[in-house]
Amino acid sequence: MCERCWAQRPWPEPGSTVTRPVSRLRADAGFSPQPGRVIEDARRFYQNGELEGWIEVGDERIDIDPQRWWFGRDHSWGVRHGPGGGSLPEGTELQPAEIPDGVLYYMGIFQFDDELVHFAQRETSAGERWQFEGELLYPIDSGHEPGKIIDVEHDLKFRDELRVIRSGTFTIHRGDRSTSTIDVTPLCDFWPGLAGYMEVNGYASGYWRGTDFIDGYTVDTGDLAVIRPVSMLSETLCEVRMDGKVGHGLVEMVFMGAYPRYGYTGW
Repeated sequence: MCERCWAQRPWPEPGSTVTRPVSRLRADAGFSPQPGRVIEDARRFYQNGELEGWIEVGDERIDIDPQRWWFGRDHSWGVRHGPGGGSLPEGTELQPAEIPDGVLYYMGIFQFDDELVHFAQRETSAGERWQFEGELLYPIDSGHEPGKIIDVEHDLKFRDELRVIRSGTFTIHRGDRSTSTIDVTPLCDFWPGLAGYMEVNGYASGYWRGTDFIDGYTVDTGDLAVIRPVSMLSETLCEVRMDGKVGHGLVEMVFMGAYPRYGYTGW
């Protein structure tokens, strides 16, 4: 569901930035039960657009050129389990969760000058889809109604050292049955697990540290020994090409266990 944007939104210090949302997307609710409890019952809200201002990191000031920067943010409400959900240890007395043969989750958010392509899908190890969302969004001032994506196919290649996308294509199927293929070229990665999606150095999202608390640490993201423990959830910034257009965006992925199509036979 697309919701019109009506205000600029400042980001908090440090730094001074102003965002101008191009579009907002609210995803359908995701619901996932497990023996003994519901592990997910949530909605997510995405926002994409332009950015201007500056950021200071230590003694370095980074000026943001709105012609070269693209911004995206998301927020969720409800119950979420695992990375990013603020999950704390459940203890040893609950019924054990079911462990699947394997799982593939991916999300693409790709911004072009005239449209934004968004989709997300979860699959079993056999490639059967069990959750999907997808939509085409257009600049707010265009007056263009959102379009539907009803299916996505993928043909991906992965790195030798990590299950992170190396290259590949996504083919989207629109509501009117037309299709487009998106060629994906990774540019760089970032790792939400280092920023609270997993417990690292005694910190994770949802940990109570009092009303006033500041902490931080640095890591060498070129060191595989550092990255491998948090690589379950990967975020890869990409250049994308579709129908002769060039855009940029994000591939988010969780890929574990068996998935024979891509040569993975187990955990």
